[in-house]
Amino acid sequence: LEDKDVEVPDLLGKSYSEAKEALNEIGLGIKLGETKSSSEYEPGQIISQSVEAGTEVEANTTIVVDICGDGEQVEVPDVTGYSKDKAVQALEELGLTIDVAEAYSDDVAAGKVISTSPKAGKKIDKSSVVNMVVSKGPEDEAEISVPKIIGLSEADAKAKLKEAKLASGT
Repeated sequence: LEDKDVEVPDLLGKSYSEAKEALNEIGLGIKLGETKSSSEYEPGQIISQSVEAGTEVEANTTIVVDICGDGEQVEVPDVTGYSKDKAVQALEELGLTIDVAEAYSDDVAAGKVISTSPKAGKKIDKSSVVNMVVSKGPEDEAEISVPKIIGLSEADAKAKLKEAKLASGT
């Protein structure tokens, strides 16, 4: 399967989440560059993009965008352990944009926030993007392959199951 080139859309004036959606739909990534002041755009809007609109790029290229900030700063609240929806709501109320990623975690229940970047307590521009990592639960619960134990002694079978993090019955 050949990777098709895709045309970079015009992201200027869009919010980070609108731009992310538009880029992800066509197989491109997005990364936040800087927050700058601009008289042409509203706070939170994209004011520049690393690749000009209309340019053909390979799929999976990441476009870096700069966002307009009004210089107003807010402190990132501590939303670790919150449910994803509650965390998003808390951050959006402050005027922040949230970029959600998921990760496996052995310590944090699925659907709860593991971390934010910037971290809680940091002062950032109101129009900044906060990267939030939400737990998918422990990785070993995702998929486990059951080892073949037919024909093994009970001790060997139990050892093999334990290795695969499975409990053995009788």
